[in-house]
Order: sequence, then structure tokens, then C-alpha cells
Amino acid sequence: MRRALALCLAALFAAAPAAAQEVVLKYATLNPPQSAVTREWTMPWVEKIHESGKGALKIEIFPGEALGNNLNIYDRVLADVAQMAWGIPVYFTGKFNLTNVTGLPFLGGNAEAQSTAFWRLYAKGDFGSEYSEIQPLVMIGLPQSGIHMASKPMKTLEDFKGTKFRTGSKIAGDIILALGGTPISIQVGEMTQSLQRGLVEGVIMPWTAFNPFRLDEVTHYHVDVPFGGGPIFIFMAKKRYDALPTAAKKAIDDNSGEAASRNFGQWWDGEDKKTRDRVSAQPGHTVVSLPKDEYDRWAARVQTVLDEWGKSMPGGAETITKYKQEIANVQAGR
Repeated sequence: MRRALALCLAALFAAAPAAAQEVVLKYATLNPPQSAVTREWTMPWVEKIHESGKGALKIEIFPGEALGNNLNIYDRVLADVAQMAWGIPVYFTGKFNLTNVTGLPFLGGNAEAQSTAFWRLYAKGDFGSEYSEIQPLVMIGLPQSGIHMASKPMKTLEDFKGTKFRTGSKIAGDIILALGGTPISIQVGEMTQSLQRGLVEGVIMPWTAFNPFRLDEVTHYHVDVPFGGGPIFIFMAKKRYDALPTAAKKAIDDNSGEAASRNFGQWWDGEDKKTRDRVSAQPGHTVVSLPKDEYDRWAARVQTVLDEWGKSMPGGAETITKYKQEIANVQAGR
């Protein structure tokens, strides 16, 4: 009798479903723990995912370069060293050519519009096979970069002649060349020192770069001109994402995609405005916008950058057209 009861209990427990095991993912943010993006957006976003996936998913945040850096994080995610990461496509040479449309000049749009358009192009498959290895969760088109000079005013096209600018991407270098200036490639971490030492006279950066790099200490003349934003995404390896249990995947999906991308873009716009207002109010700083006739001159000269980019790869020109249209759709409330 006892043996029969024991066998029945064993069978019952064997038939009972095993408790779902919590999935733990390591997220390499690449941003310092004290940075505004970590404190104000990343941590709240992760908490939302935790709330959605209670007991199913836990994301461990590894700020800074604990698990990788801008150059190797793509490979680190594919190797499962980190399961989720912050990525800047411009550093992943040759992998995201069409994606870099978000860094082109004079296409317009704030970060909210650009981020939403960025996601929509991905969702429609307009980037071809560029995302075959990874699953983007959030896509960001950064605020527009402008010109920030140590002291020299930049009022006309002629002011570019012989002027040295720090540039951090091919697109930025092409912009300066088209305008008649001299681009000098310098790592972002050496940007402030290069301005202090006079190695360059100006930089092309968004206002959001001022706090981490103390640019208000070394630049004093600023021109608001839409020289392009640039792409960032939060991503997982596709095979790792596809293997997630249903509840864990749902918790991520419910807090990712177009809505999360738009939300992150709105956050960046807030940071952009906050910094611009702060710097504008400081003594010794001049912030200007170009008169329409001068703006048109600059835009006409830089059109060669857009044309060459569009010709440089299959689908380039079409991607520019689609991206501009999606930005316009967002701005029109569509």
C-alpha cells in the first residue's frame, strides 16, 4: 500500500510543470553609471521591463566598459559575453551602411522624429540584411549636430576656408570638406584637449555632448545648423532573443519597438534643449542661427555629400527619400 502511494506521488510530481526559471541578461550600457542617460532613461526602462516580466526576466546593468567598448561590443554580444548592449553603428565598420542615413546633414527632424523614422524603416525592412544577426530593441536618431567654435565666428561659407575641425565620422569629414574647411579625425575622448591646445578650432557635435566633454569650457561661438544626428541602438543577438522563453520575450517586446524609440528620442530632445539653454545663458557664449540665404548656401554646398552617399551603395538614394518621408510623417502626426 505504501509502495503504491509512493509511486502515485512520484508520478504526480513528475507530471507537475516545473517552475519557470528566471532568465538573467547582462546589459552593457557603455555609459558611465553617473551619466544622465543611465540614471534618467536606462534604469527606469529596465525597471519597466522587470515590472512587466516579474519572475520571468532580470536584466543586470553593467555600466561603462565592464563588458566591452564601442569598437568590440557588437562581437561581444554575438559571443554572448553580454546579452544586451548599447551600440553605435558607425563603429561597426561595413555592417550598417544604410543605417547611417540617420547621420546625414540637412534632412531635418528632432530626435523624436528621427528615432521614430529610424524604427519604421527597420520594421519595413528598408535596411536589407543589415540586421540579420541582431534584434534591435530601441533605435535612436540623436539630436542634430551643430558647429561649436573655440572663438572664431562662423557667419558665412567663406569662414570655413582654412579652418580646422575635429570630426569623428566620414560623414562629418565630408561635410567639412564640402564647405571648404579642413577635417581632422580625433577620438572623441581627446576632443576637449585638442580644442584647448589649438589643434582644431571647432567641432561638429550635438548639444548633448557638452556635459560629458565640458565643451562649454573650450567653445564659445555656436551655430545651430542641422548637420545630422547619428544612429544608436540597444540590441541583442537574434539567436539569443529568439531563444527567450515566451514570458521574458513579451516583457522586452512590451517595452521596446517604435514607442520606446520615440520615448527615448523625446528624452534626448529634452537634454538637447536643456543644455542649449544653459550654455546660451552663460557669459561669453554666442549662439546663432543662420539667415535663410546663408543657410541655403551651406545646404546647397553640402548636397554633394547626400548625393555621393546615395550613390555609394545599393539603395542609398531610396533610403534617403524614405527616411525624409518618415520624418515628415512623424512631424505631421502620422
